[in-house]
Amino acid sequence: MLSNENKAKLNELKLFKKVPYQILNGWTDLVYELGKNIEDLCKLANVELPQIEHIKSKYSSLRFDYYFTTSFPEIVETLIDSLIYEAEDKSERICEYCGADGSIDVKEDNSLILKSCDKCSKSNNLTSDKELLQALVKSKRNKDNWYADELLELVTHIQEHAKNKVISKAEYLGMLDDVIRRANLIKDKMLEDEDLVVFNPKDFTDNCFYKQPNADKPSIKTISNIIRNYLGTMNKEDIHTLCEKFGKDRVLEELDNKYKELFEIGYFDIKGLKLPLYGDYKEHGTYKELIKILDNYNK
Repeated sequence: MLSNENKAKLNELKLFKKVPYQILNGWTDLVYELGKNIEDLCKLANVELPQIEHIKSKYSSLRFDYYFTTSFPEIVETLIDSLIYEAEDKSERICEYCGADGSIDVKEDNSLILKSCDKCSKSNNLTSDKELLQALVKSKRNKDNWYADELLELVTHIQEHAKNKVISKAEYLGMLDDVIRRANLIKDKMLEDEDLVVFNPKDFTDNCFYKQPNADKPSIKTISNIIRNYLGTMNKEDIHTLCEKFGKDRVLEELDNKYKELFEIGYFDIKGLKLPLYGDYKEHGTYKELIKILDNYNK
């Protein structure tokens, strides 16, 4: 938790009055610098300070959300967003415990994935190596689907404001403007992701995503998700289609990564049934069968 001393330091800024902090001490200076820059910018532009929704750590990265309750120039919003992006990027290289350079993702007992330096990762109450590895794999998957979590947060944000009957119309409009802004930012970030492609189920003999809404229609998915799902079918024709679309090397890369992760965790999880995995993943029967299918692919 954030110490009282560091809370007092952050509360020196008018911007941070009554803000619930969900960060550790190591990011105090980073957040203070961000807040000071936003205050200076608003003073220079002669606009009121925005309302801070929350300041927290998520997937070992800073999350800082805000909204305006009064009118403001669009350039101010653009500059504030730039300051936040810069701080979020820096946070991924700063230990959340002590503020030193950090590059290790660690898992605490409460299942939070945090950024840590080597010293703090050893001195704090962290999980065992096996539990940590499982948490990191889970975190990696969550990061692949970061947009789902961000959109769910927006929905929760709207619901919380809807319950507040004393909120003014101006405050509610400000909140809605912020929701629209954040939704557009999420959309822009998603479209920038080079790993996103249009998946058309008609290109394959089977539809691995048949349980999803509108499964028979084209949809946006990650290349990794498509490849890993179709590798699981063991369908030769569909796996060769993967090679045609994404290249044999990319399919081999996903196959290797998938089995490395499974063997590092130590088991297959099939509907809650955990089947143990031992030895070299390249000697596993299913892996070898998939390699044969890929070896038989001819351009």
